Amino acid sequence: MEDHKEFSAGLFVAGSGANKPYASTVDQMLAHKQENDDILVNLSLFVLKDDLLYSYPEEIVIGGKVNKPKNTNKPLSIAVCALKGGTGKTTISAHLAGALTLLGIAVDLIDANPPQNSLIRLMDPKSLNDENDQFEPDLAEGILIPGLHHSISCFPLNYWKNHGQISKQQAVIYDCAPSIESNDIWVFQNSDICLIPINICPLGIGKNLKPNKKEESILKQTVDFVRQVNPKIQFYLVESNRIAKTTKLAEAYRKKVAEEADRLGIKLLETFISHSQKLYFWGAEPGKLAFDTFAGKCLPKIDFTTLADELSERFREDLGYERKKNT
Repeated sequence: MEDHKEFSAGLFVAGSGANKPYASTVDQMLAHKQENDDILVNLSLFVLKDDLLYSYPEEIVIGGKVNKPKNTNKPLSIAVCALKGGTGKTTISAHLAGALTLLGIAVDLIDANPPQNSLIRLMDPKSLNDENDQFEPDLAEGILIPGLHHSISCFPLNYWKNHGQISKQQAVIYDCAPSIESNDIWVFQNSDICLIPINICPLGIGKNLKPNKKEESILKQTVDFVRQVNPKIQFYLVESNRIAKTTKLAEAYRKKVAEEADRLGIKLLETFISHSQKLYFWGAEPGKLAFDTFAGKCLPKIDFTTLADELSERFREDLGYERKKNT
């Protein structure tokens, strides 16, 4: 503070309301203001809500409408695609959306697997018209996150392509088709990240990665296909359904995957989904994620919030995307 005594007055305005980071900073500033009669004596604190300026913490309206600059940031778009069936692609898409929401990042979840619309049918079946099986936004209820009143909106890809541009969300997650060639290339053209769930085992990604095997791996085929569509997309691998007990065989396959990923210039995330067995019945109650707490803890929630946190930090660094905390 002593280095900036040339400043005699100032405004400190929160453009997204008095959320926790702002409130914490302001509390420290107010405490400093009371204890030290220096630069902060002429600092005014405001909150911008609904285009009105309010004083903080008294929340007295200060003036008329404020021309708030429009947010021109494109939502961060994550395409979750599979190398094979059964890797937990839909499960990870939905729960990653829930975990990002818990971190304060507003998310829309897109079912990019037409015509099956498996995610919509599993999580928001009431949004499909009984007569023509078409999506009806007025009937949609969204996906619930236990413990939160907020729900995640879920849309079919075709609807999103026509209406999604008006979204104000900070992130969009696409639950892609199981076969890479079956996907609408529009998804990859408009995605920043391609997240690939993998099961590191002989029947999963491990096939075609065995020592001395010369066939091109399915991982390379997938990466090459997507990069032809969008050379700028960032690739990340997340290990799903990880074998709880580490075995020499699992470690051997994991090493091969890491080596292959390194050759392809992609990243195997440090986070892994180790409690997939707890997610078996997550769709038993339509529209609800498996984030219920038992005995004060929820292992899947821990896994996915850790994944969301690692991803959010990475896309801030790699893509220059500024995460906004809403909670």
